[in-house]
Amino acid sequence: MALNQQFLQLMVWLKEKNHLPQKSKVVEIGAQQLNDSFLLATQDIARLSKLCSVPTPNLPRPIAPQRHLDPAAPYARSFYTALGFEYSCVDIDRTPGAIPLDLNFDIVPSHLAGQFHLVTNFGTTEHIPNQLNAFKIIHDLAAPGAIMIHELPSQGEINHGLINYQPKFFELLARANDYEILFFDFRWSAPEHGLPRPLQEVIGCFVDTENRPDFATSAAALAVVVRKTKDLPFVPPADVPYGSKAPNRQIESRYGPVFQRNSLLFSLANRLRSLLWRIR
Repeated sequence: MALNQQFLQLMVWLKEKNHLPQKSKVVEIGAQQLNDSFLLATQDIARLSKLCSVPTPNLPRPIAPQRHLDPAAPYARSFYTALGFEYSCVDIDRTPGAIPLDLNFDIVPSHLAGQFHLVTNFGTTEHIPNQLNAFKIIHDLAAPGAIMIHELPSQGEINHGLINYQPKFFELLARANDYEILFFDFRWSAPEHGLPRPLQEVIGCFVDTENRPDFATSAAALAVVVRKTKDLPFVPPADVPYGSKAPNRQIESRYGPVFQRNSLLFSLANRLRSLLWRIR
């Protein structure tokens, strides 16, 4: 994915609601480009620029209206810096100036932990097998009060990436970490019939698909904006009924906010975790 008009409208809303300070520090999870819908949204760009108290940036014109992003589309760095943001990105593709963090294995260096006011994840983490570490990195980069924006695939786009996300994932992620959900959307396109040709060729080596029913999918994406409300270590979501009891102390400790909520033990554990997080 890339930055689109919906992102611009979200940014306008965040600035109008004072969710982002002036001269915010932003880090992208995966260096993003600007797609045609973004570059064509000149009124939204001008409005956002005014909210940031900077002149409207002079951005390139769209390359050509098309379905897929052109490899030559401009990168987002120049847009953010023109708005007065301090820009960083995480990537391992040798993007100039990128922080070379491996989302599968690495941890956030101490000098970067809790340093960013805005963390964006536009079509990156669906390519990462280690979801636990990827979302921990996002959490650890974010300062207390920071905004985290996710726009990720939910269905369709057969053979794109490794992961599709359920809306429930972000509900439980927010519950486990006391994130405040500021925005939630589920968008979809018209149904597309048939399998992509490369996938059809592979499957056709093993089975006959000609006599099967018509196949169709609708590409859909989730857009989620959350705020990190507490300076605490990351807790992975646990898909258990609300109010469940942990089977042992190790699991209770590991998923504290999930199993201990509304209890005195949770309140005390929360304070201890906060203290340890601050002095690490």
